[in-house]
Amino acid sequence: MLQQTQVNRVIPKYERFLARFPTVHVLASARLRDVVRAWIGLGYNSRGLRLWRCAKIIAQRHGGVVPDDVEQLRALPGIGTYTACAIASFAYGKPHPAIDTNVRRVLSRVLFGRDSVSAAVLRRAAARVFPARAARRWCQALMDVAALHCRSSPRCEGCPALMTCRFAPKVARALPRRPSGSAAPRKAAFAGSPRFFRGRIIRILSGVGSMPVARLLSEAKDGSPKAEGARIASLVDDLRREGLLRIDRRRRRVWLP
Repeated sequence: MLQQTQVNRVIPKYERFLARFPTVHVLASARLRDVVRAWIGLGYNSRGLRLWRCAKIIAQRHGGVVPDDVEQLRALPGIGTYTACAIASFAYGKPHPAIDTNVRRVLSRVLFGRDSVSAAVLRRAAARVFPARAARRWCQALMDVAALHCRSSPRCEGCPALMTCRFAPKVARALPRRPSGSAAPRKAAFAGSPRFFRGRIIRILSGVGSMPVARLLSEAKDGSPKAEGARIASLVDDLRREGLLRIDRRRRRVWLP
């Protein structure tokens, strides 16, 4: 139901649909017209048809239990790789990355620094970083990142992948700068400059042994309207490359060497 249909349209239909067809066996024994009638308003009524056919096969071949095997799921009408992986992951906790358009964008940016990577390359990369024991949470987290931060127009502020994302520095460099010819007083210009924030980062770290990266980013911004999260993260990475600070990416901590 959620494929190509807004959530707020789906929820009331979903609830009524489950009330009418509460089990696979009930759906399988229903008349197609009743299923399609219950589907009206969601669009793409052929999806209702395929769901009904799925229910019949599941009832006949799998005892009314939706399979947890990806290949068995893909053999069902209307179920492709993404839906099969999503069912295996969300319903059964199986280690199968559920990669839709939005998750593909997140992984392409974080792992490769690009907006798009071929499906085969992305699947192999996702399999390497996929936590087998936290499949459901991992897939949900990626969807949340896609919805809240990694949109078509990125909102890097507060993104949990900010410090490890290969795309974030590109976003920082693309942020609008002050137009030429609109010179501001020297003090005001310095207050929002990269040098200003680099100095602030070093000063913060100089007072502690080490600290969480997220805390450093928060303290470095300190309410400044010019302190974009992606820009601060990019400056932290610049300082790391220059040898001025060190980052433990696994523990997400940063310190002065």
